Amino acid sequence: YQRRVHGSVPFGHSPQPNTPSDLPFCTKCNHYKPPRTHHCSYCRRCVLRYDHHCDWIDNCVGAANHKFFFLFLFYISLTIIHYWYLAYSLLTLIQTFPVITTPLWITHTLATTLYSLMILPLSCFGICFLMWATYLIVVNQTSLENGTAPERALNEGFYSNVIQVLGPRVHLWLVPTDTFQEDGAKLPTIV
Repeated sequence: YQRRVHGSVPFGHSPQPNTPSDLPFCTKCNHYKPPRTHHCSYCRRCVLRYDHHCDWIDNCVGAANHKFFFLFLFYISLTIIHYWYLAYSLLTLIQTFPVITTPLWITHTLATTLYSLMILPLSCFGICFLMWATYLIVVNQTSLENGTAPERALNEGFYSNVIQVLGPRVHLWLVPTDTFQEDGAKLPTIV
């Protein structure tokens, strides 16, 4: 007995009668793999539109949870930008009123400066990772496919590429709702 995992290849998946017979076969899962599917050795399952295995969420990023991972990065980046705004506002306020030299204000200034120095590398990493994830969504590629597949092969246009990950309802793009409706057979493939 194996539990069906959302976003993994359905058990007993076999190619449609009119599809080419050169579909890869996963010997570990014992079924044919739909296009753009990869076996994750950590999760021990085949994942549709496999992007990567993420230690932050302890799961694979694939067709079923790509939107959630993207929103995770988006809201982390938004929080980072908000932090930098608050830190800048605090330091500007302190410089505006130089009369305030109480030990509490000096402690706040020092703490804000030290914390900002510590969070700077994380800020750069988080925002760069969001930009990378956004680029991959816009060109309809995964981290695994990037560099191996021609960029034009999977690209169906900006809007079509984005709705594959974020869903067809634009007003729900930044809301963490499940938009995965595919069975893996209809995902765009390299021609």
